Amino acid sequence: GKYQNLPSKDSCIATTPGFYSGSGATAPVPCNVGKYAGFTGMTSCQSCDSGKYAWRTGMASCLSCSAGRYAPNPGATTCQNCTEGYISTVAASECTACQPGSYENGLSSACIPCMNGTYAAGLGNTECTDCAAGKISFKSSISDGLGPAICTACPVGYYQATTGQSVCTGCPVNTYAPNLASTACTQCEVGKRT
Repeated sequence: GKYQNLPSKDSCIATTPGFYSGSGATAPVPCNVGKYAGFTGMTSCQSCDSGKYAWRTGMASCLSCSAGRYAPNPGATTCQNCTEGYISTVAASECTACQPGSYENGLSSACIPCMNGTYAAGLGNTECTDCAAGKISFKSSISDGLGPAICTACPVGYYQATTGQSVCTGCPVNTYAPNLASTACTQCEVGKRT
């Protein structure tokens, strides 16, 4: 970790952080990209840990990948963006899929809960989908930070004519909906009523 660049000297100069030197060196050597030397007098450089990177030579420390980015291997020179539908924290070595009921569309570093009337099933969603007519969705009362993951069929006697809704409507007097997921109510036959 020391060098001497002048003849006839009786001592050597310690390398500065970001540089190293071997025995008999006449000049310090900067660490390569993806590596660092954190102290004075280093005889070698270390690779950056996963989740960190060194983008130029001569770095004294590695930089952490920002949220939404990751470095899967040691010795990275840059961080990669997470794929849409996936997120990461600061200094991540991998990305995590958004849970059902949430999505990430490449514009955020966090999973976003689906709104009432929409849903996102499965992992790694990039958007929420409107519930079909005859079905609804709403956020549960449990505060898990997620939105709806499924749509629920309107029960018998109720309907929903529009997509992307969170409430079923009861059939008016003298009409009925005999099936689940009805999109309209049927008029009672002559001589019959509800």
